[in-house]
Amino acid sequence: MADIHTSIDIDARPEAVWAVLTDTATYPEWNPHLVRVEGELAAGERLSLTVRQSGRENTLSVRVTEYDDPRRLEWVGRVVAPLVFEGTHAFELEPLDGGERTRLHNTEASRGLLVPLVVRSDAREAYEAMNAALKRRGEPGRGDSADARPAIVRVD
Repeated sequence: MADIHTSIDIDARPEAVWAVLTDTATYPEWNPHLVRVEGELAAGERLSLTVRQSGRENTLSVRVTEYDDPRRLEWVGRVVAPLVFEGTHAFELEPLDGGERTRLHNTEASRGLLVPLVVRSDAREAYEAMNAALKRRGEPGRGDSADARPAIVRVD
């Protein structure tokens, strides 16, 4: 089993952060990790995700298991069966300061025989880069600036 938990505080209300997180059509503009998402963000729906990590892009299929606006988005991806590989990815928005700010939790719980092959050693760094880009995109006055672009470009 491999668990990754990252978080970042964002100076924006949860609803504003949620709006950026769920506007998947704009991911190519700002998201250094999830560069494309196709499908409807709704519980039970399938998504096709294109992930950029370790200098490569991979496309995978996941099923949305939870969509709780503006609190939590979760999906699960499998390779054959949970014994082989299953990854549960979640974004949770925690209100701070009476709902004026947000703590984003970006997590992954993986299990199965293929975990060492599927979960790359730089996964935490990729999630943290996404968190930082979401913060830049979601904070008032920063979303339309050049700072909204990913500051980290990594090629291995």
